[in-house]
Amino acid sequence: MFFKPWSVEDFVVAISGVGAIALMGSRKNGWRRWGGIVGLVGQPYWILSALREGEAGRMVVTVVITALYLKGAWQGVEAFFRREPVQEER
Repeated sequence: MFFKPWSVEDFVVAISGVGAIALMGSRKNGWRRWGGIVGLVGQPYWILSALREGEAGRMVVTVVITALYLKGAWQGVEAFFRREPVQEER
């Protein structure tokens, strides 16, 4: 079985997903704040893909993950504008 070459869409989804997971898993609060925002970058491509393929299960998962990324992005932006001090875990 051969794999098709990556499109720009595939690349954005992969980079944003891996980047979001890496940032959210960081020990540094300053980096963790950006995880939700980076994750949101790939969500339009997931939604378009689910709509194009007509896969209801993928659409449900995408909507849930988008809501979680929105929550994380909101918390990160809110903390940034509150000038919450960045505390490093040891």
